[in-house]
Parts: sequence; C-alpha cells; structure tokens
Amino acid sequence: MRTMLSCLAAAALSGNALATDLTVTIDNVANAEGHLRLALYQGPERFLVQPLQRESLPATPGRMVFAFRDLPPGRYAATGFHDLNDNKKIDTDQFGRPLEPTAFSRNAKGNGGPPSFEDAAFEVGSQAAQITLHLRPGMQP
Repeated sequence: MRTMLSCLAAAALSGNALATDLTVTIDNVANAEGHLRLALYQGPERFLVQPLQRESLPATPGRMVFAFRDLPPGRYAATGFHDLNDNKKIDTDQFGRPLEPTAFSRNAKGNGGPPSFEDAAFEVGSQAAQITLHLRPGMQP
C-alpha cells in the first residue's frame, strides 16, 4: 500500500513538474471599447466547442498580453476576438462572417469559415512558450 501511495504521489508531482505557461500577445487592438476575449483549445475534437481555458481583459489600444498557466505539454490552438459591444459573443453578419475583429494562432485563415485545428495548432513543450495573435478587422455591416 505504501508503494502504491508513493507511486501516486510521484505521478501527481511529475504532472505538475511538466506544466508550463503560455504567454499570448494579441496585436492590432484598434481601440479601448469592450474586452479582448481569448480561448485556448487542446485537440481538434474540442476546437471552437470546448475551450481548455478562457481569458478576458478590458481592451487597450495597440498590443495586449494574456497568460495561460499550468499547461501540460501538447498541441493547442488559440482564438481571440475584440468584443466591441461587450456582449460576450462574436457578432456576425447574415452569412456568419464576423463583424468584430478576430484572430487565430499561426494567423490561420479558414476557407468560407473558421480555420481547422490543424491550421491553427502549435506545440507547447516543457518550457514556457509565447505566441502572437494578429487581430483582423471584422466585416463591415
């Protein structure tokens, strides 16, 4: 029993030892209206459906920095949008195109919709990681 508890404790500690932080810089923030909202996804089956972590900060013109903490190594994709009217969702036109500025990791772009997880995915290893998201303007109504 003592051996089993020691193994469980070691496994728990080693999981924390592998966790790292991800710093996400988002640029092209046009103004101080609303909030910048970011989501981090792990794996294609959860992409754009179930974020692993979310962050939100009041918008500041120019460049903003977010931090996601204690991530295990793996493949991730990040999305962000400038919620200009603070309604906590991306406003779209009648065709589903975003009216508010949006960004995807690796500057991924979709073809008639959002990009795939594979297009936006990046690796996080055992060392702290950094990525930059570039906001693209939304469609004009």
